[in-house]
Amino acid sequence: EIAETEMYRSMGLPYSEAFQKLNCFPIRAEYYNSYLHPAKLDDEMEISIWISHWGTTSFTISFSFEKKGTKIILAKGYCRLVCVSIEDKQKVKIPELLRSSLQQFTILD
Repeated sequence: EIAETEMYRSMGLPYSEAFQKLNCFPIRAEYYNSYLHPAKLDDEMEISIWISHWGTTSFTISFSFEKKGTKIILAKGYCRLVCVSIEDKQKVKIPELLRSSLQQFTILD
């Protein structure tokens, strides 16, 4: 979630403002994580995050955790988010501002 928060901040839509500007909220509909290698206390990690799929009302954020300075992948997974209206929590089309802002982070699987 920290990497996701930083991704939004880097595109000029910090969490504190993003969802009011977009008039929607991307909720987590599905979450998958696979732990591949154990991390040890105080291990530094590099976290990669990207958009791996676009739909009409949903998008998927993929991620991987690597032990810093190595090619060892500790964990990887994805989270599918569905955009819902702030007012009635019904599914809505992904706002163009969100889609265009996140485009720089898109690497389709």
